[in-house]
Amino acid sequence: MKPNSKIIKSFILIFLLLLFSYSKVFSQEIVNFNSPWEVQTHLKHLNDNKMFSDLEIFLKNNYSDSSLNLETRLYMTDDLANLYATKLINFKKADEFNKQAQDLYSSLIGSDLKTLPFSNYFNENRLTPDLFYSSPDALKKDKKNEDANTSSSWSDPIFILQISLESQVLAERKDLVTELPQEMIEFVRREDLL
Repeated sequence: MKPNSKIIKSFILIFLLLLFSYSKVFSQEIVNFNSPWEVQTHLKHLNDNKMFSDLEIFLKNNYSDSSLNLETRLYMTDDLANLYATKLINFKKADEFNKQAQDLYSSLIGSDLKTLPFSNYFNENRLTPDLFYSSPDALKKDKKNEDANTSSSWSDPIFILQISLESQVLAERKDLVTELPQEMIEFVRREDLL
């Protein structure tokens, strides 16, 4: 009995779709990205290709992750509210996420930016990413210096790196380089929060 070519082609197509759905391009966890610019590129890809349901899944999977700092969660929650208000048109959900974003904003606005961990979430609305460029050498050095005594569930170097970046204040971030004065960066960062 000869296999049907349509069945074989269908099987190959399904296999390829499953393979690509688990690739980094379609990653649904922010900790799977190596830099803030990779996150920004991923978000831009989803927006440009009108993959709004994928964007919704990405944001919902990450906005309440307690391992991410408050600033990151604020930007993700705000993006969810914007997504529901402008693209997925669900004003009830938009209002719900807007209220959550307002609560996060209220807890952040009085904070000193020098002591607040810097967000690793760069979306198109933020001006702060334009002030920096990446220093991949610093990231490689940081990966080598990570504590080797971590448990096996936390031993993925990308996960460790992402979590450690999310807990660092801007002055500690060796992966971000700028030539601009600290006062200008703080001003733009505060404007991003508005």
